[in-house]
Amino acid sequence: MENNAMIKIVTVQQPFDGGAEDRFELETLGKFSKKNDKFYIMYDETELTGFKNTKTIVKIAEDNIILSRKGDVESKMEFSLGGKRLCNYNTPYGMIPVATELREFKNDLGEDGGKVKLSYTIDFNNESYALNTLHISVRTKG
Repeated sequence: MENNAMIKIVTVQQPFDGGAEDRFELETLGKFSKKNDKFYIMYDETELTGFKNTKTIVKIAEDNIILSRKGDVESKMEFSLGGKRLCNYNTPYGMIPVATELREFKNDLGEDGGKVKLSYTIDFNNESYALNTLHISVRTKG
């Protein structure tokens, strides 16, 4: 499948220690599809996001999201309402254990694209680190 969608990702991270809010935006061509009642968003990361040489796949189901990265940075983060999810975040500097807890999930995707929003906390080594909010907009080409 060729690139068939314009994908815009906005990530906002608010550290719990009162540090400055970080905001990242990426607009890129990518792939968007639906299979077995799940939506798939696939795109290549850039140096701007800190994940150069990494492909991201976001799988969105009715009640959960899986965000996978493969390349220089490898991870698989699962998000679902109702509890923490443990995962490992593999970086060029080593494996980091993290826990995520989904706080908000809005899915307005349809056959021609749409929007997804999720807000989640992330913990490193059993310490709360930040509240992250991820906005993904998808516009199919054609």
